[in-house]
Amino acid sequence: MWKEDPEDFKVKLAFGLICTAGKPVPISVVFTVGGANREPIEEVTRRLQAPCGSWASSPTVSPPGTGFEVETFPGYPPIEASEAGSPAEVQLSPQWEVSPGEYPFLYQVVGPSGVIAQAPHTATVQPERRVEQGSPEFQADCVEQGRVRYAAGGGAYCILAASVKYYKGWPAPTLAPQPTASTTVILCANSKETARVPRVKPTRCNTLGPHQALAEDANLADLRWKGWGQPEATGTGIELGAHLPLAHIPVRVRAYGRQQCSDGTGRYTRLRVHDRYGTRVVDFPECPAQ
Repeated sequence: MWKEDPEDFKVKLAFGLICTAGKPVPISVVFTVGGANREPIEEVTRRLQAPCGSWASSPTVSPPGTGFEVETFPGYPPIEASEAGSPAEVQLSPQWEVSPGEYPFLYQVVGPSGVIAQAPHTATVQPERRVEQGSPEFQADCVEQGRVRYAAGGGAYCILAASVKYYKGWPAPTLAPQPTASTTVILCANSKETARVPRVKPTRCNTLGPHQALAEDANLADLRWKGWGQPEATGTGIELGAHLPLAHIPVRVRAYGRQQCSDGTGRYTRLRVHDRYGTRVVDFPECPAQ
C-alpha cells in the first residue's frame, strides 16, 4: 500500500509482512527518482531488517548529490487483539524544496526471493496559481472548498496553494489543452438543415436539429458576440423565424454550459435566446465520448 501527500512531495509505503516467528526477513526498498521534467535519474535505497513484529532500519548511504531521502518508521503491534496496529512504513521525500515540474519515481520492494512489489508513478509539483471561473478545476478546488473570490471588473477566481498531484505510470498523462476563442464552438444547422455542425463564433446560426420541431428552433442572424471562448458568451442579433417573409426581431443571446471535449475543443451546450415575446433555451448534444 502506498500513501501520498497532496501538499508536500511525500510518498509512503506501508508493509504488512507474514513470516515464520523469530526468523528475520531482509527487505530492501529501492526508489528510483527522476529530476524535474525527467532529468537524469537518481537512486535511493533503504534496507530493512525485519524480525516478525518489529522493524529495525539499516539504511544504505545515498549517492552524493541525491536530492531525495528515505526514512523508515517501525510501526507497532496492536494493543488489543481487535485492533489493527500500525504497519511499518518507508517514506520518500526531497531533502529540500523542489521546483515545479514532473518527478517520475519507481519503487521496488525486494526480498530474499526477488522483487515482491514495484510500480511507477509521477508526482507533478504545481506552484501557487490563480484559477479562473470556467477552468476544469474551478468547481472542485474553488467553489466546493469555499475559496471563491470576485474580481473588481467581474468574474470569479481563487488562489490555489502550491500542491502535488500523483499519477500512476511514468510519465504523467498529458492534459488536454484548454479551449480558446478559436477552438470553442456551438452547433448550428448545415445549409440543408439535415445535421448540426460546429461553428466558431458564428454570425448566423440556425439551431434546428434533426427531428426537432420548428417551435424549438432559433434562426439567428447578425450575431455579435462578447466573451466568446469563456465559460459564458453573450451577444445580440436578430431572430429571422422559420417562415417567409422572414422576421427581424431583435434578440439577446447567451451561450453557456461550455464543456471541454476530448480533442481539446470547447463546446457550448445551451443557448438562451430572449426577445420581446419571451425567453427560450436551446439544448445541444454534449461532447461525444472519448
